[in-house]
Amino acid sequence: MQVFRFLMLALCLQSASLVLAQAQDGYIPGKFVHADLVTNDLSAATAFYGSLFGWEFDKHPDHAVVFAGDRDMGTIFQRELPPDASRKPRWVAYMSVPDVAAAQQIVINNGGSTVLAPRTVPDVGTLAIFSDAEGAVFGVMRRDGGDPEDYLAEPGEWIWIQLLSRDAVKASDFYGQLAPYELFDNALSERTASYVLASAGYARAGLVTMPAERTDFQPTWLPFVRVASIVEAVARVQPLGGRVLVAPRQDLADGKVAVIADPTGAAIGIFEWQYEAAPQEQLP
Repeated sequence: MQVFRFLMLALCLQSASLVLAQAQDGYIPGKFVHADLVTNDLSAATAFYGSLFGWEFDKHPDHAVVFAGDRDMGTIFQRELPPDASRKPRWVAYMSVPDVAAAQQIVINNGGSTVLAPRTVPDVGTLAIFSDAEGAVFGVMRRDGGDPEDYLAEPGEWIWIQLLSRDAVKASDFYGQLAPYELFDNALSERTASYVLASAGYARAGLVTMPAERTDFQPTWLPFVRVASIVEAVARVQPLGGRVLVAPRQDLADGKVAVIADPTGAAIGIFEWQYEAAPQEQLP
């Protein structure tokens, strides 16, 4: 399975952007600026992520705001799930866009659908949740006060996001209409198409075509958290009530990446990365 091999290149591009870009108006369209976890067990989720990543929480009856140090990582929401398992706990990442309503029309015009209609959230901004033409769920957002500046992630912070798709070429066309992305071909093999989406001189996300024989998977966005040690992090997952979905292997980013599920079943990636190992190259 070659899905994660391109992460090394993508993160090199990310960390090698020595002048971290910030748009003049405070917004960076195409940057993923927020993440929410929707789960049916808020207590179990906060206990798991707090122990594994050292996250701290501003807790409320039906949600908890997540912090890594003083950095806002997103929100965990408690929601009842349907008994037919048509919806499961998941992380939803939000892309910065200039206009949420316009983004909704673009999604619909290109075969996607609305999961959560555009709405304004006090002290947050305007947001919406969609599914793309393949059914992968993602959010868009216009944050109050602008987007957070680019930064080099510390352990416990978001470091990357990747779309697992049935057709990365079509997916790049879809998302390229939502944000001013530059597309970098990063082919893994003759059988596997992969790309890096960049904006403002910074790698934002990866798109990977899953092998055709993987009929068991559903297209999905997968966010990654940086960890100091992949071995130590993976060893703690099961004792904390989670599961290891993709264990570290030498052929997957030199054994530095894994995919896990929290106790409620939501998938998330973890990645061990040393920025000083990245080549000093700029995006074209």
